[in-house]
Amino acid sequence: MSDFSLSDRSLAQLHRIGAHATSGIAQIDTPPEAVTAGSCRTWVLPLAADQDLLAALWLLLAADERARADAFRVSWARNQFVHVRGVLRLLLGACLGRPAADIGFEYGEFGKPALSCGADWHFNIAHSGDYALLAIARGHEVGVDIEKFRALTELASLARMVLSQSEAAQWQALPDEDRMSAFFAAWTRKEAVTKAVGQGLRLEFPKLEVGLMHQGPHMDARAVTMNGFGACRLVMLPAPPGYAAALAVRETT
Repeated sequence: MSDFSLSDRSLAQLHRIGAHATSGIAQIDTPPEAVTAGSCRTWVLPLAADQDLLAALWLLLAADERARADAFRVSWARNQFVHVRGVLRLLLGACLGRPAADIGFEYGEFGKPALSCGADWHFNIAHSGDYALLAIARGHEVGVDIEKFRALTELASLARMVLSQSEAAQWQALPDEDRMSAFFAAWTRKEAVTKAVGQGLRLEFPKLEVGLMHQGPHMDARAVTMNGFGACRLVMLPAPPGYAAALAVRETT
C-alpha cells in the first residue's frame, strides 16, 4: 500500500453530504465517489434533520447505538447522534456495497470505533456547532476534527491547555486578527492526530508539536512523527466560515 503524498491535494477536498427520507427510507442526497485503495475522502454534514429523516436513520442503528442515543438527556444531542451515525452508515454502506443497517462496529481500547469486518477500511467522525465531519479511507487509519471558533476571551486559557511552549510563543507573536484561526488550526490538527493513532486523551496536547499552519490556497499535507506511534500526514480542510477542520492520515508501517 502506497503512502499518501505530502503534496496530495486530493486530501484537502471536502465534499458536502446530506440525507433525506422517502417513504420512511433514508438515502444519501448525492452518492459518494469511490474510495480507492490508498485513498481517503472527507465529507461535511450540516446538522439539520427533520423528524422524518431522523426516524428513517433510527431504523439503521444497531441496538447498542439506539441505547447510546436514548442515554442522552437532551433531545438535540440525541438527534445529533442519530443523524451523524445514520449518515455514516449510509456512506459506509455505499462504499462497501452493503446495506447500511448491516454495518457492524467494534471499539478499540480507548473507544475509537472501527468496522467489525473489512479490516482495510477505516473511518472517523467529529462534530462541532452546526456541522459534522466524516472521513473514510482504505489502507490507512484516519482521524478528523472540526471546531467552531469560540469567544476571544476564551483563547488565552485554551491556548495554555493545547499549545506547546514553542507553539504558544509563535501564537503570541501573531497579529490579533490571526490568532483565532491559527489557534483552532493547531487544535484541530492535534485532535485529528490523536484520533488517527487511536489514543484519545492519552496524548497530551502540549507535548504534541504540530506547528502553526494557516488555512489558505496551499494546504499541502505535513508530516508529524511521534515516538511509539509512527508518522501521520496532516492537512487543513476548507472548513465552513467560523470553523477549522483537519485530517490526519496515519502512515502504514
